Amino acid sequence: MSTAPTSTPTPPLGRRVVLVGVTVVALVLLAVNSAVYVALRSSLLDSLDDLLNERAEAVRIEAREVASIGADEQELARRLQTRGLRALVQLPDGTVYRSDPSSPIVGRGLPPGSRGEGSVSRDVALPGGSSVRVFASTSGVSETLRRLLALQLLCSAAALLLAALLLSRASRLALRPVSQIAEASARTASGQRGERLRPDRPGTELGRLAAAYDAMLDSLEAGMQVAARMERRSGTFETRWRQVLEAAQEAYVAVDGEGVVVDWNPRAEVLFGWAREEFVGRPVVELVPERYRDVVAEALDEEVARGAAPVGAPYELDARTRDGRVFRAECTVWAVDRRGGPRVHMFVRDITERRQSEEVAARLAAVITGSSDAILTQDLSGTILTWNPAAERNYGWSAAEAVGRHISLIVPEAHLTEHLEMVAEIGRGHQVMAYEGERLSRTGSLLPVSVRLSPVRDRHGAVVAVASIARDVTEQRWMAETLDNSLVALQAAADEARQSEEATRRFLADAAHQLRTPMAGIRACAETLLRGAGPEDGDRLLATMVRETSRAARLISSLLQIARLDQGLPTPVAQVDVVRLCAEEVERLSLLSPDLDVVLEVRRAPGGPLLLDGGGCQEILSNLGDNARRHAVSRIRVVVDAGPSMVRVVVAEDGPGVAEDAREQVFARFVSLDGRGGSGLGLPIARSLARSMGGELSYEDGFVLELPVGAAQATLEGNTLSRAGSS
Repeated sequence: MSTAPTSTPTPPLGRRVVLVGVTVVALVLLAVNSAVYVALRSSLLDSLDDLLNERAEAVRIEAREVASIGADEQELARRLQTRGLRALVQLPDGTVYRSDPSSPIVGRGLPPGSRGEGSVSRDVALPGGSSVRVFASTSGVSETLRRLLALQLLCSAAALLLAALLLSRASRLALRPVSQIAEASARTASGQRGERLRPDRPGTELGRLAAAYDAMLDSLEAGMQVAARMERRSGTFETRWRQVLEAAQEAYVAVDGEGVVVDWNPRAEVLFGWAREEFVGRPVVELVPERYRDVVAEALDEEVARGAAPVGAPYELDARTRDGRVFRAECTVWAVDRRGGPRVHMFVRDITERRQSEEVAARLAAVITGSSDAILTQDLSGTILTWNPAAERNYGWSAAEAVGRHISLIVPEAHLTEHLEMVAEIGRGHQVMAYEGERLSRTGSLLPVSVRLSPVRDRHGAVVAVASIARDVTEQRWMAETLDNSLVALQAAADEARQSEEATRRFLADAAHQLRTPMAGIRACAETLLRGAGPEDGDRLLATMVRETSRAARLISSLLQIARLDQGLPTPVAQVDVVRLCAEEVERLSLLSPDLDVVLEVRRAPGGPLLLDGGGCQEILSNLGDNARRHAVSRIRVVVDAGPSMVRVVVAEDGPGVAEDAREQVFARFVSLDGRGGSGLGLPIARSLARSMGGELSYEDGFVLELPVGAAQATLEGNTLSRAGSS
């Protein structure tokens, strides 16, 4: 789910610089003024305290003089008033005499205030229990502090105004290069190209900004050039995609969201009998009988609703040709959302022959079940896998008792080694082996039988088991031979038909499945660019198109390599130094991943060069090395060990490794177990190359490559390597 783009904060830098600077100056002035005010106020209060001390001392002096002449406290109040001191003389009986001079005495500290003004006082104790309270006015101190505060405010306002003017001028000078960048950007946006700022000092902050602006313009112009090239390449890719569809062996039908056919390849013309010009524009449901049309319409609606989801399971239904012939078809459906609306791609194949083969196989199973011959299958090690009713009757063991036990249950010890050798020969590629021998029954009696051994292959063609048909030759020898021949012929025909049809279907389906993602990504990016996108989105879309094009090219190259290997063409051979190739691969991995410890260990070197496909060996080692580099934590180890018939190369790393149940799955085509987005073709190609040279590639706590040594494994014929049964 996409999120709405967030706006980038763009505050006014000049105004912010002035505001911050004035704030700092104001804080400094506030601190200085506060300090001056507090210091002056403390000094004035100290002066008042000194004045009170002086007046208290004057009271004591006058009190001593009054006491010396025998006068009373009233005389003391009169003398204090004469000296200009405001005071209250209080007698022990509560009588109070006031000294309240009309004017102050100049030169005695701060002048006392008039009546009613603020003042401070101090009490002076006299002999006899009397006391005198002297006063000092604080009006002068308050007035001085008010004037100081007014002066400080005036000076601070002037300083702030001057600081704002200076900072405004400084910010304009400092931000002038930013204005130049904005003006250059505006000129570039108006269509002027090639203009660059080229800062004289690119190491400064503004220099880096200007250099980044120049680099952005360089990248933008380069991206526009790439976009032009990609637009041309997009048309080329569309042409190649059309060529693939034209050459495809499956019928391709494209349908819009309304179920109307919009495209049609030559194979569809052959399969359905309508020319492209005749059927494009008609409903696709006309290709199926009436009873299937509602089902097809519902399936198309479901695929359109799924959108660009992974390809689902194929549909099977009856299809109809132009002349009314009905055949069984298998249809793979893939829906894609396009700018003009959804489109459904369908690949249709005629599976009539496959269904006939399956019917033959079903009849064959019925024959085996109802046969009077003992028919069983065993794996290559001799373990019994299946056991038909005739085997129960002939040998006396039920299927539950026999399945899972060794074939020595019914093969006499004298013939066991010979039987196991023939099973091994079939596992190595022999088709059918027949011999006459004996079988043990549950009672211990020997039954003379005629035995035919034939391979049982999996869908990949590998021999996984051996079928054994045993007949009592005392009665129905001729019937056994006829049945054997029929079984072999039917098995071979079924295997051949299934392998041919399955290989073609799988290759085309997998190729279409893998190619659709990069093609859809390239088309979506190109359409977005054609509609117009911003510089930032344009760069991202162009990078995506380049990546998806490279991905498609790698996938096509891998598919061509797979096709060449599947054809079993002879591979060129030359003298190859395996140790040197391993050393070169170790050096390459060390350069690509310097943080990994990549080592080469040669336990036993081959006696000399080997006759192998040098390019194929190098491709195998590169695939194994890249795989190890992706999963290694700190170390990659390459071990070379030559034996008398095989050279063994082990590529191991200290990563998590491959689970035991997935060690064969990693070699399957289009399988990627690590979820990192690979095509899943590297390891299958590597194994096919190894087998084409008579070797093998497997996984045992690391990938193990075995290559043949000497003429016993390879023959030089016209400078090519030929292997019996290679694929």
